[in-house]
Amino acid sequence: MAAYVYILRHRSEPRLKVGKAKDLLSRIQQLGADQFDFASSDALEVSDASAASNLERILHRVFSNHRLAPDGAPNCPQLRTGSDGATEWFELACLERMHAFLAHCEDLVDFTRKPLAQAVGSSAIAELEQRREKAALAREQHNQQLVPRMHAQHQQWCQQFRQDVQKLAAVLAKVAGLSEFAAVVSDGRSYALVGEVSPTGAAHVDSLLDIVQRIQSQRQWLGSLVGKAHLTDKPDGGKRFCLQLEGAPGGDPEDANDDLAWRRRAFWRQDLAVPGFALPIGWQQAKRAAAILQAAKEAAAAKETAAEQPA
Repeated sequence: MAAYVYILRHRSEPRLKVGKAKDLLSRIQQLGADQFDFASSDALEVSDASAASNLERILHRVFSNHRLAPDGAPNCPQLRTGSDGATEWFELACLERMHAFLAHCEDLVDFTRKPLAQAVGSSAIAELEQRREKAALAREQHNQQLVPRMHAQHQQWCQQFRQDVQKLAAVLAKVAGLSEFAAVVSDGRSYALVGEVSPTGAAHVDSLLDIVQRIQSQRQWLGSLVGKAHLTDKPDGGKRFCLQLEGAPGGDPEDANDDLAWRRRAFWRQDLAVPGFALPIGWQQAKRAAAILQAAKEAAAAKETAAEQPA
């Protein structure tokens, strides 16, 4: 039963694919017919699968210097992933010499060179072309509808984001405004807004912190910008608070695809900064802030321990 060695030229990139197949049309569809230039591609018909393997091996060895390695073809997903046919790609520059080589050894190796349309049938090629044109038209129509929709969604997202930034920053400013003392501190891993409020301001801080959490729960896509709030009592009836600031102070994320990290960066780079950032504090204030942060951590650890105890 006849078999084939195919020489398929890429439509838009300077490369070609050399491989073997029993069912040439099925193999082209398996590889992805959209990527090939049918008019410039050929098929070498041989007697059987064994002859096809031998001829493919000869071409691969003779033109091995022109083979495209995975790291040498950044625009070729098949090569990058090592999928089926990944070792069959060659530089287009060798095509003319390949044709000359085949012409000189045609009497030594029994094959018949045919245009691709003749090997698989002109009607099959015409059907593949029609499918390709329909797919291209569908993609164009989709893009024409998608771009305006994405633009509108982006505008809506930006408007919501600005509103949430303003709300959140306003609440944090109120928290700091009610405080007898407020500062932004870091333990080397994360930042926190800490402070102390008088007994008269304690109830207001409770409600404001609730608002902070509610704003974020309503906008889950905004990401967690403000973490848990820890409140501890003061002897005079006031409160000490510690509010975790996730992602502060807005450095560039290490992972370019970390969408959440980039949202946090956008928030903390806003002009409406959290009170306490970039404000120098004295030694006594630093000790005071560190004590609040430590108390919050101890309270959180005690709460977790209590939750783990059997009822």
